[in-house]
This record gives sequence, C-alpha cells and structure tokens, in this order.
Amino acid sequence: MQLIELTQIIAEEAALSRDSLLAGAIALTTLESNEANQPTLDEAAFTYADFCTRSSQATESLGLSGLAWAASSLAHMLAPPMSDSAQSVRAGAAQLLTHWPDFFMAYLDGWSRGNLAQVDIAGLLVDLAQSNQLVLWEKDQLQELQALLKSPPSMADQQAALLPKFELPEAEVMSLQIPEDSDADILDGFLAEGPAQIEQLSNIVADLAVGSVSAAQLELAHRNAHTLKGTAAISGVRGVATLAHALEDVLEAFRREDFVAPAGLHQVMSASCDQLDLALNHL
Repeated sequence: MQLIELTQIIAEEAALSRDSLLAGAIALTTLESNEANQPTLDEAAFTYADFCTRSSQATESLGLSGLAWAASSLAHMLAPPMSDSAQSVRAGAAQLLTHWPDFFMAYLDGWSRGNLAQVDIAGLLVDLAQSNQLVLWEKDQLQELQALLKSPPSMADQQAALLPKFELPEAEVMSLQIPEDSDADILDGFLAEGPAQIEQLSNIVADLAVGSVSAAQLELAHRNAHTLKGTAAISGVRGVATLAHALEDVLEAFRREDFVAPAGLHQVMSASCDQLDLALNHL
C-alpha cells in the first residue's frame, strides 16, 4: 500500500472518531467526580486513550515520530488516574483534548501535501505545557517534540525507504546466449510463438497506460508474460526469462484492486516489451 493511501485511511478514522472524542473531552473536563459520573468518566477516558494509542502506532509506522509521541503522551495522560482526578484537575486539559482531533487531522493533511506551515504546532505545545499537572513534560522534552513535529521526514523519503534496494542482476541472468544443449524443437516453438505473444502483451500494456484494460485483457497479458517466462527458461534463454518474469510480477500487482501505479511504470513496461521483441529478433 502507498503511504498516501495509508495516511488517508488514518485521517478518515480520525474524522469518524472526532465527534465521540469531543464529547468525551467535554465529559472529562466538566463532570464532577462522584459515584454517578464515574462510569461516564471512565468510558470517556478509555475511548479517547484507545484512539490515541492506535493513532500513535499508526503514525509511528508512517515515520511521524513527533505526532506519534504526542499521541502516546495523551494516551498516558488519559490512563485511569485521570478519570479519578478532581474536576478542577481534569479541566486543565480541556484545551488540549478539544484541540487534538482537529490538530491530528490537519497535521496528516499538511504532511501529505508537503506543507505544515498552516498547522498550529505551537498551539499544541502550549496546550501540552498548560496540562503539565497531567502530563510530565520537561522543557527540553517540549523543545525536542517541537523539532520533531516541525521537521518530519517527507512522504517521498518515507515511501522510498520502504522500497527494497535495487541491485543489478548478474550478466549471465540477462544473457541471450542459447545453450548448446537446448532442445531444438522447444527453441523453434519458442521463437515461432513468442513474437505474437509479445505483440499481444505490448498492445495490452499500451492500453493499460490509458486505463482502458478489461480484466480479461489483463489476464491475457499476465498469461503471455508467464508463458514467455516458462518457454524461455526451458529453452535456456535466461535474459528473456528474467525480463518476462519481472513483467509477470508487475502485471500481477495490477490485478490487485488497491494497486496504484507509480509514475513512470507504464513507460518502463512498454520499454520492456520492446526489449523482449528485440531479444527475439536477435535470437
């Protein structure tokens, strides 16, 4: 899954939780501590803390350590002792608890757009500092948090970090040399049928670039790549087998509903089809 999609999912969950979080914030900061109100206070604290714990884990996976740290701190603050505290103590967190849901969503949106200039980071830090009787924040911790919130890694850098490092294959893996012990009949069949398979594959890849491919066409392209891979491997032509295998894997990704092709992928697929055609002409 692309990070932009994951970010949107986390933001959507926050939007769906916003009203219940704000209702919980009101309850926690206005209700008096007594036997009748205690179940409501405990439920509000648990619901808010659970959201903060989950959002901390989710944003940590995005590489947003500052946002994750702030969310984790709120979850810690909302542990059962808070709901047992006097109303005057809990009231000190009113600004922070009502500020947090909108701040959280705005931060995710700003980060995904590469623009955190409009996000009220200073306001959140002030709220954290003013809630110091509930959260043990030292001055140097607030400064460290400010630095993390203001300068998170970019989404592009985080996405790149998730990708496996590419290593060029060894020369023999891309070789077009025909082994001396290659079966002549299998090789002849491969060379006779391969061009038509590559032409079908190339045409479907071209249509895929403009988004006009049916599931049946995608299945046909995938099958052609698979067949080219298999017959090339049996014939001993490793270069064609390697490239066809890579195309097969990419086409398999296109069969997933959640797949979003990164920029440049269609051009690379088209170039791969051209290289397969050149390879068979050479053979």
